Amino acid sequence: MKFYLSYILLFCFSVSINAQNIEKTSKHKVGIHTTFIGGNDSFACEEDGDASIDGKGFYTLGASYTFILSKRIELQSGLEFSRSKIRITPPYMGEKYNHSSWNENIKLLTIPLTTNINLGKYIFLNAGFLLDFEVSKNNSVNKQSGLGTVLGIGGKYDFDSGLSIFVNPYHKMHVWIPFPLSSYHQRFSEYGLKIGANYRF
Repeated sequence: MKFYLSYILLFCFSVSINAQNIEKTSKHKVGIHTTFIGGNDSFACEEDGDASIDGKGFYTLGASYTFILSKRIELQSGLEFSRSKIRITPPYMGEKYNHSSWNENIKLLTIPLTTNINLGKYIFLNAGFLLDFEVSKNNSVNKQSGLGTVLGIGGKYDFDSGLSIFVNPYHKMHVWIPFPLSSYHQRFSEYGLKIGANYRF
């Protein structure tokens, strides 16, 4: 009995030491996240006579890699896939035209390039750029490929094992700079609650 108790205590002590070593020496984190709470209501159409475009919800799935520069500052990138549903209503052109609305989906692959700033143990800020590539085809709105921005604030909890969980309310603005460049480009913003987990190794 004493042997088993000693073995269990030794195992717990080893796990504790290993977790402390991870916390002190590791500079890398990998993670997964999703967003299904939020909206994409703000489309900017800058020409008179354009169709009305309303966001009808979206979801995002992603994976991330984080490099830890210091206790306060982290650099993060990764890959995200998002699918946004929009409803398009054409402008009124007279009684002889069809003014029925229809739905379309915008699918994006996004590479985020962000900086995370830790404000103490549980709170962080994140901000940076988005490199968007639209992979949907034959949509009525302008191509949503380009350079955008993201800003957010979040809360996290770090476990001794190296695992951490987080929630991250954010706001994204897509295609501040569209590819290719154009003067009158339809843009949309997105706000949501990102939920995920990271593992430090």
